[in-house]
Amino acid sequence: MSRTGTSIALAALFALTATAQQQPMQPPPSITPTEEPEGSTGFSREALQEWQLIEKEIADLEDKPEQLLSVLEAQEKKELRPETRQIIAVVKTQVLTGMIDDVFRSAETEADILKAKELVLRLVKLIPDEADRNAALNEVDIRFADPAALLQQVLQARTEQNAGDEQLSRLEPPEPTEDDLVTIGKLVTEIESMSNTEQKLKHLHACVKNATPAVRDWLHAQMTELLIGELNSIQENGVNTVEDILKIKEIFGKIIHYCSPENEKKQKLKRLEEEFADPEALLRRIKEQEQFMDETEEEDDENEDENPQAPGYEPAEDEDAEEVTDDEPAAVALI
Repeated sequence: MSRTGTSIALAALFALTATAQQQPMQPPPSITPTEEPEGSTGFSREALQEWQLIEKEIADLEDKPEQLLSVLEAQEKKELRPETRQIIAVVKTQVLTGMIDDVFRSAETEADILKAKELVLRLVKLIPDEADRNAALNEVDIRFADPAALLQQVLQARTEQNAGDEQLSRLEPPEPTEDDLVTIGKLVTEIESMSNTEQKLKHLHACVKNATPAVRDWLHAQMTELLIGELNSIQENGVNTVEDILKIKEIFGKIIHYCSPENEKKQKLKRLEEEFADPEALLRRIKEQEQFMDETEEEDDENEDENPQAPGYEPAEDEDAEEVTDDEPAAVALI
């Protein structure tokens, strides 16, 4: 009886159900027959044996909660160990919580709210302590005093939750189908036979228009990877001339052209032009940064020679310090 997502019922009735959940009850070993080593669940062997007999009767009722509850209530009329009754109470709590959740997830009328109230009352009756049970009953009266207002709260909560789920699903990358994987495999083979990056980019870009969402994501990632490879080649050789700066600008322009959504391209290209408006000044900043890094490394080396530390010593990192690496020129961080 698994549930996914945040339960609307539990959210609306958290204060109510928390009392029941705080009772010192151990959960049942399972809803299906199983063998547990004695003492592993906190129940005696005899209680587990009683429970396993009951499990056999409810094994096929997982999707029939009302029938499951009826069977459990019938079992409670028999002579059972207190521990077995404790297990039954926990299972009934799980079943009723799931039923309440289902009602609130689909509630459309005040009658649905009253049905939820009926189930909540059945849940409250499982609270063993009389004072806690009476407090919970008073809470039920307060929560369900105005069924119409509660219905509106539930509908609003459901709308907000659905909107949040929809937004989250849009952010999650689509899972490729078997056909998508076959298509991606063919594309990999095709570009491996091509001689240069530009040819590969044009071929991949031509496939974007008719691609499925999963294949399109792969295409954009592959084109970005190719262009980052070109950028890394420039970095490895060093950014030493204005021509190097213009090559970097060209690569960023290609990333925007091949990989950015159409509605973002104009703004990104505008920013690119602004950042690279003065290539000579940008080159000077990069060289100044490289010089600063070199001087910092020399100072660190000198300090290390003068103040050797014990083997394995590592200085504490400054969390507020800005990270700068040798393999990333300042120009890369601009976009």
